[in-house]
Amino acid sequence: MKYKKPLVVISVVVTALIIGVYFYTTNQETLVIDDTVHETNYDRYNKVVDKAVEANNPDICNEIDFGQWLGDYTSSAEKSRYFCKADYAVKASDVDYCKTLDSEVEYTGSIAQRDKCLRDLAKKLNDKSLCEFLSDKIYCPIK
Repeated sequence: MKYKKPLVVISVVVTALIIGVYFYTTNQETLVIDDTVHETNYDRYNKVVDKAVEANNPDICNEIDFGQWLGDYTSSAEKSRYFCKADYAVKASDVDYCKTLDSEVEYTGSIAQRDKCLRDLAKKLNDKSLCEFLSDKIYCPIK
């Protein structure tokens, strides 16, 4: 009888984790309700990035008028537009555009758009020379 209370606590924690994982995964995938496909904002964001790459035009990122849920927090439409430009440069492997991005940290808990872009491009292209342009070499993914 003295072990009953910890078992209840463990059951509640496990149930909460299962529910949390369920809601996280359903918010990251395309939703189907009444046989109608509903894209998540994450899907819409990626389509805008792809469209910008196909058109070779990062200004298409300015079309984003929605935020998105990113795990533990949501981003505003402004943040989504901001990061879209770095994601465009990485996907398009556009080093020159990447170097023109904002070098100041705009959002708490983030790195500068330019550093994010250069870091991701260095990793994608396996090009350590791009790390020379980072504001802090600690961001360099290549040792």
